[in-house]
Amino acid sequence: MDVKIDILERREEIDEGRGHESYIDYYNSVWATPIDLYGNEIYAALNAKLENTVVFGVRYCKKTKALQAHCKKYVIRYENELYDIYHVSLKKNDKTTVLIKANRID
Repeated sequence: MDVKIDILERREEIDEGRGHESYIDYYNSVWATPIDLYGNEIYAALNAKLENTVVFGVRYCKKTKALQAHCKKYVIRYENELYDIYHVSLKKNDKTTVLIKANRID
């Protein structure tokens, strides 16, 4: 675990009849390891138009486990860029590492 990321919760707010997205802190300063896609994952991401995909390996805890059920409502802030989380999985169900796949928001 060599970089810090922030996991933010996406909120839909309505101001003066207009909706807009905002983000609130969910889990700050999480130690993570960015992992490159390899093998079939690269080709699957390219075919699905997800060229800016990053996989983050983080330690397992209650907050990261909760991401698994509702991953679409969270984003990751890494190096001042936002990434949409589209998949969260426990690495081989060993409850030590959680893999979070996210695509950069352009």
